[in-house]
Amino acid sequence: YTSPFWDPPANRVTAFKNVTLLGMNIVRDRKVSYHPINPAEAREIFLRDALCEDNYETEADCVNHNRETAAKIEGLETKLRRRGIAMSRNVMYDFYNGLIPDDVVTPPQFERWYQDKAKSSRLLRVPDSWLKKVQDQVPAKLYPDVWTLGGCKLPLTYKYLPGVNTDGVTLSILPAGLGCLDPSALEWITP
Repeated sequence: YTSPFWDPPANRVTAFKNVTLLGMNIVRDRKVSYHPINPAEAREIFLRDALCEDNYETEADCVNHNRETAAKIEGLETKLRRRGIAMSRNVMYDFYNGLIPDDVVTPPQFERWYQDKAKSSRLLRVPDSWLKKVQDQVPAKLYPDVWTLGGCKLPLTYKYLPGVNTDGVTLSILPAGLGCLDPSALEWITP
C-alpha cells in the first residue's frame, strides 16, 4: 500500500494497492480504503487534510462555524500581513486531535460520533477567544474596510500575496468618482 491521501470524491482516506505474483505486477495502483490498513495514519490524514484544510463536506455545524471563523481570522490576518496568529493548520489539528476520540477514523464514524456525542455540547467549535485575539490586533481606525474621501465612500480590499502585484491594499473607485480624489490624500497608507 502506498501514498495514502484524503480523497474528497470518495469521501475517505485512500491508498494505492499493488499486487505482485512472483515479482510480476498483477494489480497496479488500485485505489483502496486506507483505514482498515492503518487506522491511526488514516485518522491523522482525515483530521489534517479533510477537517483542518476545509476539504470535507459535512452537515456538522461545528465545521461550518469553524470555516466561518477561519475566514474572519484570515481576513484580519491579511490586514496585518501575517498568517497563523490564532488558527494555523497545526493549531487546528491539535484542537481536533485532542477532542475527537482515537477510534473515529472515517467520515461516517465522525458523523455518527458528532451526532451522538458532540453536537449538543458544541464541543468542536473553535473558541471565540481565537477570533478575539486577532481582532484585538486590528484596530478598525488603522485598517478600515471603507475610506471616505470628499463625500465618497470607497471600498478597500486587502490581499496578502507577497511578491504579487495585487499584494497590499487596493482602493476601488468607479470612473464617475474620480473627481472626488485628491492626489495628496492617496499618500495615506495602512500600518
